[in-house]
Amino acid sequence: MRRNSLLITLVFLLTGCGGGTHQIAKAANTLRDVAADVGQSATVIRETAAMSLTKFEAAGDPEGVEQQLEIMQEAGNIQQEAATVTKVVETITVTLPNIENSKTWFDTLMDNVHLFLIFGIIAGVVILAMYLGVGKLIRPIMTAVGIIPKAVTAKAKVLNKMLDEDHPLSPREVVAIERAQDPQLNKAFVKETKS
Repeated sequence: MRRNSLLITLVFLLTGCGGGTHQIAKAANTLRDVAADVGQSATVIRETAAMSLTKFEAAGDPEGVEQQLEIMQEAGNIQQEAATVTKVVETITVTLPNIENSKTWFDTLMDNVHLFLIFGIIAGVVILAMYLGVGKLIRPIMTAVGIIPKAVTAKAKVLNKMLDEDHPLSPREVVAIERAQDPQLNKAFVKETKS
């Protein structure tokens, strides 16, 4: 019985649960054929031992008779185990249509790896574009269409207030407002004043 468990375990280890029911069915058919061959071989061994048994009995050889009886007993055990394997394979074959294919986490990951690659490529292109300053090339197109960033609009408001005669801003106030709105400008300003 232990051999049957090992054979069934071997079938599932080789095919895997994520491998699909087709592979399991194929392995079950192979296992059925092997069990039939083993059963036939055990039958031949048993018949040969039975013929040898009659010869050893006729010769009066008790050791030979005992050996042939043991061989016949083991051949019978092999036949029974082969029949058990065949029954188990039949159970697998009957049960298999009710089993739903499933995928392991690795199979799912590999199916979606193209999405990760596309996302990575897009992110890389965006970062590269930002690094190379491609925004400067796009800026005139955006301005022509009428899309103006909020930071530019805020700068325009400050400059208008500076030029407003009713509430004029001093150049120092404009610089302070610009530095407060743009951290990069502030860092560059501080660096420039230190040098």
